[in-house]
Amino acid sequence: MSGARAGRCGRPLAVLLLAFVIQNTEEAVFLPFWAMAHLPALAGSLGDLTISQFALAAGLLNLFAIAVGIFGWRQGGPLGVAVLALIGGALLANALSHVAVSLATGSVMPGAVSGLVLQGPAALWLLLCLPLTRAQAVGASALGLAVVPAFSLPALALARFMLN
Repeated sequence: MSGARAGRCGRPLAVLLLAFVIQNTEEAVFLPFWAMAHLPALAGSLGDLTISQFALAAGLLNLFAIAVGIFGWRQGGPLGVAVLALIGGALLANALSHVAVSLATGSVMPGAVSGLVLQGPAALWLLLCLPLTRAQAVGASALGLAVVPAFSLPALALARFMLN
């Protein structure tokens, strides 16, 4: 990614990261209550996790995404493109998963509206900004779907540890 390409992708990256913060805030406020009402198995899998711990985990994920996004944008080159593609793919997959769960449960999952209106389009904008083939963008999204739990679960465990 050249300097000009990095500069061109800075705006979509910033919009995506802001959309992610908005979606995570929405989840931190509403998801635990929604899960108890609509997905008791999910609420049960969270165990004794408090609202504060869940909110801290969302905040940790925000900080992590921002740090990795800035790293990828500043790094440039093939590594920077790969990092930004993974962030774009992960956050696109995250947005789509909220919409899918909403459809499956017949209720609006917290994060679905902000994911559909803000995060999904911003992730697509970032992926389109990067020098990727369509197959690479789809691959980044598929890999991103696997990456989201790989970072979410440790964030939840760390938040539980920090606020226990």
